[in-house]
Amino acid sequence: RQKDPSPVDLSGLSSSTRVYDMIYNPPETALLKDARHRGMRSANGLSMLVHQAARSLEIWTGEPVSSSAMFKGAQEAMAHPDE
Repeated sequence: RQKDPSPVDLSGLSSSTRVYDMIYNPPETALLKDARHRGMRSANGLSMLVHQAARSLEIWTGEPVSSSAMFKGAQEAMAHPDE
């Protein structure tokens, strides 16, 4: 939920801190927004979701799977959730 407060107080951490939020929807949580405003590198959980899904599909099918194609598809699906 976009209006949820950040679960972590980043004020005492340096700008070299890396922040990872496993949530992927919304793409930018309060935690990630706070990190970005403080100059910290940050990422959401979409990449983890996609790479786990791609690897699972490879295991199930025995065929190689393009995680970059899956990532692009996931981003497009997130951008247009009602389609």
